[in-house]
Amino acid sequence: MADGPCPVLQYADDTIILVRAETGDVARLKQLLDMFSSATGLKINYDKSTIIPMHLPEGAIENFLGVLNCNVGSFPQTYLGLPLSNVKLPLSTFAPLIAKVDRLEVL
Repeated sequence: MADGPCPVLQYADDTIILVRAETGDVARLKQLLDMFSSATGLKINYDKSTIIPMHLPEGAIENFLGVLNCNVGSFPQTYLGLPLSNVKLPLSTFAPLIAKVDRLEVL
């Protein structure tokens, strides 16, 4: 975050925020989320929030959990019905999505 903004993907009430795995950046993210909450009156539900570490040593995540107070997840994940992963997923992973699109084409 020190070098610029962090990428944010958002649709309705689903949000993905990408941030470098540095304690200072995670602390600044928490400050921004708290400021957003104060300014809008909206509350962030950290119980429904997940941090997904990528390429981190096992013990490094503990510091970030202390700052954000949320759950730890792992890949694969689903965002807006789409599978997300840090590795190439097999085609079978997309079968339910392909079936939905096929049904839409019939209509």
